[in-house]
Amino acid sequence: MRWPLGPGDDLEERMVGAFEVFLESLMGLGVVWEARPGLGAAVWIPPDRAEAWDEAGDTGVYALTDEGGRRWATFWEWVGSKIPDERLWHLDSIGVAPEMQGRGVGSALVDFGLAMARADGTAWV
Repeated sequence: MRWPLGPGDDLEERMVGAFEVFLESLMGLGVVWEARPGLGAAVWIPPDRAEAWDEAGDTGVYALTDEGGRRWATFWEWVGSKIPDERLWHLDSIGVAPEMQGRGVGSALVDFGLAMARADGTAWV
């Protein structure tokens, strides 16, 4: 994330800010699943929400970059170019509280998303 956000001593702060903006925009789409409050969360993008995910939070993150978001946009265009055209579920991101890592929280979040993709009859990536 260093390249899309740009250089600077405050990179960690800007990364946290980027995730806050990004996740806030996704909360209303119903694609963020949490394992008990604060234990972990995953962002699974179903096929019918892919377009909204493509635009999630971009303008808010642009303000956190050193050049108006050009590298951020280029990075996500590149990511988008690697996603197959077929109908699929996409695991965008996953995180587990440090004290809960290694206890199956992340695995449960992955298994949940895979079960949704299987129930939907689609692939996942």
